[in-house]
Amino acid sequence: MKTTELFVEQTLTGFLVLTAAAAPFLSLDIVQKLPEKAKGGLDISSVAGAIGAAYLLGVVFDRFADTLLERVNRWNRLLFAIDLLKDHKGFSEEDPFPEDRLQIEVIHHGHEAWAWMDYLRSRIRLARAMAVFVPALTLSLALTVGFSDRWGFVRVGFALVVAAYAAAFLATQVLERSRRRLPKTYHLHSAEDCRRAEASMIATHEPAFWLVAFLLVLAVGFFALANRESRTITAAILGAGTVLSAISGWAWWRTTESFMQYLSDFRKWAKGKRPGGKDDDDE
Repeated sequence: MKTTELFVEQTLTGFLVLTAAAAPFLSLDIVQKLPEKAKGGLDISSVAGAIGAAYLLGVVFDRFADTLLERVNRWNRLLFAIDLLKDHKGFSEEDPFPEDRLQIEVIHHGHEAWAWMDYLRSRIRLARAMAVFVPALTLSLALTVGFSDRWGFVRVGFALVVAAYAAAFLATQVLERSRRRLPKTYHLHSAEDCRRAEASMIATHEPAFWLVAFLLVLAVGFFALANRESRTITAAILGAGTVLSAISGWAWWRTTESFMQYLSDFRKWAKGKRPGGKDDDDE
């Protein structure tokens, strides 16, 4: 992947986190004056500092999002591998879907194949970041608009959001070090292994499921308790954020499926091919 593209990804993720963290503590007057200040010109040093801070945060929180959704991503990979086994298309007896090995093959093949793989991975990272952090941003904006004169409630609401993310992250780590750790694709050797893997994929056992449920409850609570004069705007923010979060989650899941299908198809159709369309046996 090009360094510039990766920098942009991390910076966008960082700005999502920065905005979500800062929004509850900005008064409506300050928010309303931001467009006027932008028209008057921006201080270059301040902009550079903000971009630098966003990039550093993006590096950290991109990893946070990856770990938070690690088990959900494992679901996707396991389901794909199980389908390969059921269709008798598994790549080997040791591992029906050796993703790391397949990625190395794509990289070894050449620039065009590698560029397309990195394009898909870039879309996955961006969609994942939005799926994880847009809900936090939505709730932060709802706190800003709906509780502009109730700073005590803003602090409590923001603390609940942060605590929910932290609890889900820690729960994921604990589960991955316990007996409830999900199997990996190289554990699938038989139909019985597949059945056990499918039996272990229970939504109510996943921290990400409870995080989503808790954030939805918070959203309903924020709407119900918001100031009457701003309840319509609060509802619009919460509705738009919920839709965008759902679309982002769907895009992350589907793009991951496309990425895995690409690796599978590459092995099937490009194996033995060298860059330029020649076969390894042509010489």
